[in-house]
Amino acid sequence: MISIKDGPHGARMLGLHPEILLAIPVAHEILREWGADLTVTTGTDGTHMANSLHYAGYALDFRTRHLTSEQKEAFRRRLGEALGRHYDVVLHKTHLHVEFDSKR
Repeated sequence: MISIKDGPHGARMLGLHPEILLAIPVAHEILREWGADLTVTTGTDGTHMANSLHYAGYALDFRTRHLTSEQKEAFRRRLGEALGRHYDVVLHKTHLHVEFDSKR
């Protein structure tokens, strides 16, 4: 299942570009192999660095707290490989950050 974080601090999906939206079904397929669901926790919302691609609609964060350490690292690696060189996939302590950067 794919879900979007809901509530007053839910993920804002308005203004996201197709390039970053592509990451959602790809991430879902990877997690589905482990019987895990995909939750988008941040879109164009949240507080980030001044030039964050979240604000431009080119970044997403995915929940990882339900994964083991090994699965988190495998998720990062596999998603990066599947999306290709124009995407940056970074594993943070609380989530997996994905951004599309055409300059890469």
